[in-house]
Amino acid sequence: KNYGRNYIRKQFLNLDMNRDLLKRLNVSHRVTEIDEQFSTEVPNLQELSLSGHALTEIKNLPPKLISLNAHCNRLTEWPHLPNFEFRHLGLSGNMIDSLEGLSFSTGKRLCHLTSLDLSSNHLKLMGQLTPLEPIPFLSVLKLAGNPLTLLPNYRPRVISRFPALASFDGSAVVDMERQ
Repeated sequence: KNYGRNYIRKQFLNLDMNRDLLKRLNVSHRVTEIDEQFSTEVPNLQELSLSGHALTEIKNLPPKLISLNAHCNRLTEWPHLPNFEFRHLGLSGNMIDSLEGLSFSTGKRLCHLTSLDLSSNHLKLMGQLTPLEPIPFLSVLKLAGNPLTLLPNYRPRVISRFPALASFDGSAVVDMERQ
């Protein structure tokens, strides 16, 4: 289904589509794409949950969005982000097998991103995490359920790449692990 203003209105009995008021939206109906109008229809939206749909790509997001949960979709690549102000990205349970869509310069500019959930995807190699390394304040990272978790010394290798981590795969990172 197409995901635009008219579609949203049909799903709710009472929904104030006042662009200045709508800040958080949890879409519980099946969505397969985000149309080009969506970002202009809800320009002040900051939090969006599109979990459990059939999305194959994420684009056309509102310009002020800072938190996105898109768990359990059919994503295969890094989403097209509308800004560098993101604080949280939840992308678990997809089919992401590459982070090539995230360049070194983009990663460096994601200076507000502190929480990233990429668990249960298809990341296989430690080198695939390289685009995430420039993210300066990444303190919560989840990679559990990816094939790379079976690599030797997985936990210490990942922790050494991300000095700001406070929590990794749901467990606190202790000082001993940083040595």
